[in-house]
Amino acid sequence: MAEAYQVLLQKWTQLEREVALLEEYQAPLPAHQRTNLKNFKSLMKREFKPIANLTPDDITDPQQSQTIKANNLSHYFAIWETAKRYQDVVGLKVKVAVSPPRSDLPNGSISNGTAPSKGSPITKTVLVDAIIRTGAEWLKVSLVDSLKLGYQIADSGWDPASPLEAGYEPTLLKSTMALLDAASLSPTHSSPPTVNLILPNLHPPLHPSITTLLSTLRTQSCKITLPTSLPALPPLTSTLLQLLTPSPISIQNPTLLLDTSILISLVSDIAHNTLPLLPDPPPERLRAQIADEKRRESLEGLWETLRGRRLVCTELVASTARRTVERDGSGTERTRLEGLFLREGGVKALRGGSQRLVPVDLRLPVEVLEVGGVVESIKLPEWLSEALGKLSDTSAQMLALGWSRDWVTVTCSRDLGAEVQRCAVHRGERWPVVWTHEARNLVGRELRTGSG
Repeated sequence: MAEAYQVLLQKWTQLEREVALLEEYQAPLPAHQRTNLKNFKSLMKREFKPIANLTPDDITDPQQSQTIKANNLSHYFAIWETAKRYQDVVGLKVKVAVSPPRSDLPNGSISNGTAPSKGSPITKTVLVDAIIRTGAEWLKVSLVDSLKLGYQIADSGWDPASPLEAGYEPTLLKSTMALLDAASLSPTHSSPPTVNLILPNLHPPLHPSITTLLSTLRTQSCKITLPTSLPALPPLTSTLLQLLTPSPISIQNPTLLLDTSILISLVSDIAHNTLPLLPDPPPERLRAQIADEKRRESLEGLWETLRGRRLVCTELVASTARRTVERDGSGTERTRLEGLFLREGGVKALRGGSQRLVPVDLRLPVEVLEVGGVVESIKLPEWLSEALGKLSDTSAQMLALGWSRDWVTVTCSRDLGAEVQRCAVHRGERWPVVWTHEARNLVGRELRTGSG
């Protein structure tokens, strides 16, 4: 028991340290770009309190030993380790208020999910383990294993032939269905968020009754993630802290300004998992990206950001992307880039040969804006004009345009606008909003040279 207690303390120390690092990283950002950790921290500290100051003598005491065994800290460790595998983490252990449909609202409408007004239905609150992808996905993390889930099914009297019969659902099925119901009424999206049930301890082979239970949830539009499909756990680096940080893009941002690096990432053979025959081992500049792409599909989060929105870029960005892809791109990468600017058939061109799903509601073509004279006429504050003067013409033009029109600039450059943001924070001013995505490079240069 003493060894188990020490392991518990080590995990607790690591959890506290990593949560603090994320909070420190996000501290300078606006509130909507900071992960909501308040309730998560409060609950995990409450769970840790009874065992925080145990002495060696306490640990050998049978009653205290039971306290250690009964604590639920492993659940909080699992939530944190799960969240680190994803992007745009809005919050952990978030209370979400939802309201049932009201009869006095038009068909298809729901109440706003805030505190109910007089005479309206009582608002229901659900606790979501993690909200990711800018609110588009809810995670439920369960540490149940095959043995415990088998007991749940047996004890409940659940009949796989009538899987949704009320009153006989196993605990896991009942709690997940409640979350699915709440998601369908979520007031924060025009379409409900996806519910993803994470089961890190449910290893195959699975009993037929467990397989039926999971199939039942899938028929209710629940995503199931078993250990074999769980993304690899990355180390907590500055890059990961950036990926965990919620995107500044919301429903209030109908237009996105794309830079050259994003256009390149959208067409990369690495991102589309269509790598041609490369030198073995791959060149150093591609090796890390190829390995990272195996752990997580870079386009998944990017599509969620871009789909349904007006996509624009400056003429300078478009010409730079075309020159770069012509010089360094493969044949498929060149085809995809042209697809981004096609008035018809753009999505089809992107899908050509791709091993990734390309959403049908991607609004192509990317509009190319001639903004030279427009940008020159923008009246910039003196501090912003000075800060942009230190950047390249392409970056300065893009950030000035984004700032003037309240457009979010989407880029793969972690440094783009960083100095401008620091100046703005120091002065208490509004700065050009930049959303950063992980980069994927072109591979054509390696095909032609045969080396890195």
